[in-house]
Amino acid sequence: MYIYFSVYKSYYIIHILYVKIFYRFNNAVRLEQIKLYELLVSHSGTLLAHETVTRPLLRLLEECSNDIMPLEIEKKLVVLLNQLCVALMQNMALLDLFFHPTASGKNK
Repeated sequence: MYIYFSVYKSYYIIHILYVKIFYRFNNAVRLEQIKLYELLVSHSGTLLAHETVTRPLLRLLEECSNDIMPLEIEKKLVVLLNQLCVALMQNMALLDLFFHPTASGKNK
């Protein structure tokens, strides 16, 4: 129950950061989102099994791939990508969520 609440709360925080203030503080928000995901993934890679976590993460990664960002954000992004790779190597079943994010309805 606590993990579900924590995942929902994390998704809500990410969503608020993304929707409410993203356009005004674009780089600052991205940096904070990356830091939040870095914390979530380092704490428990199993949180990636929930689409409520992976969906906004994939959106963030897609947006980061289309922009030139400051060096500080790029460094944090590299750390996050490394942590994602480690988490995926520890649980290969999570690959489906990243390559087919809407394929499974059970994780919504």
